[in-house]
Amino acid sequence: MSDSLELSGIVRELSHAFAVDFSPPHSPMSGASHDVWLIENPANGETWSIRIAKNEFADTLSDRGTTILRYLKERRPKLQVPRLLCQSKQYSVFQYLGGEPIDYWDSNKLSDQKRHRLLDSLAVFLFEMWTCPVPRSACSVDYKRWLQSEVDLAIIRSLEGDPGWGDLITFLHRRAAVDDVVPEGSFPRAAIKHGDLSAWNVLMDDKGISGCCTEARCDRVIDWDTAQFVPMPAAIHHPLFIADIPGWQNAVPENMTFEKDRKYLQNAIAKIAGNSNHPDAQNVSRLISNCFERQFFELSLRSKLTNDHYIEARVKMSMVEKVVLQKQLGAFLAIYTGLRTNPTILVLQERMRRTEGVSVPIMEGQNLS
Repeated sequence: MSDSLELSGIVRELSHAFAVDFSPPHSPMSGASHDVWLIENPANGETWSIRIAKNEFADTLSDRGTTILRYLKERRPKLQVPRLLCQSKQYSVFQYLGGEPIDYWDSNKLSDQKRHRLLDSLAVFLFEMWTCPVPRSACSVDYKRWLQSEVDLAIIRSLEGDPGWGDLITFLHRRAAVDDVVPEGSFPRAAIKHGDLSAWNVLMDDKGISGCCTEARCDRVIDWDTAQFVPMPAAIHHPLFIADIPGWQNAVPENMTFEKDRKYLQNAIAKIAGNSNHPDAQNVSRLISNCFERQFFELSLRSKLTNDHYIEARVKMSMVEKVVLQKQLGAFLAIYTGLRTNPTILVLQERMRRTEGVSVPIMEGQNLS
């Protein structure tokens, strides 16, 4: 840690700003993107967490997520997501939420009764988050255009040399399949997407995990760095720990799946939607009931392991004609004109021209064009 981020200096700065003599920092934790320490506020007995980003990318991501977290907290104050207390260029300070991470959603260790109780409270949390009003300016594109842009970003990432994503042509397959993934119906409103709803970011106690409960604090969803305003179909996914998305298994026995838990969550959300006057209540219920293919598709653009599974399970099974792939590449280059002379693009175009037959075989290996 640099001198500017000297921990004792941060605590002194906070003590001066809040006119409180904080306890020495303790319980250091280190995640993928941040280092975290806890301090005690003797004025009110609260525990606060100091988060320091490990690099510039993590800092930029955290700024966006913190903005959305603050927005959600202002409009859904009963949801016990962390309250932002202080933010500077070097660090941020949040209310520390007690409870233990779920860690492993394992039906051998969590009884049906406990899983149902947790899913009931999680359903309340998700419904409140997904129906939180979002300004139109926050996300002005529809889901189809948003998803196409996500595929295009994956193509650009491969062109920039990020290894391990396989044959570039598989992303043209996905570009051609966007219409098949877009759900039927009109979903004009944006919603809040947590972005990393894993079992390590959901805290629980014996009450459950929904902060809309008044008896006790029982909703603790943390780590909002990847939160976004997105079109509603992109926000409404199953929590990762019950989604059964290949490549995202949560360290549980290999053959353990959670279709029944997903169905239970869907039914719990449907009950909430049925008693709600929110204009998007039924949209939320419908989108959570048919989200698997959307979630699998989207995660294949972000996870190399899920990408491998998606290619095997979906792309290789599809029979997309060469002319369709050429059309998709042309549409991509019409948007990103500066890539028309990219060497990898030129090789890919020549490969498609040389390929006999109506389809282009997918090449095995990494970063092939």
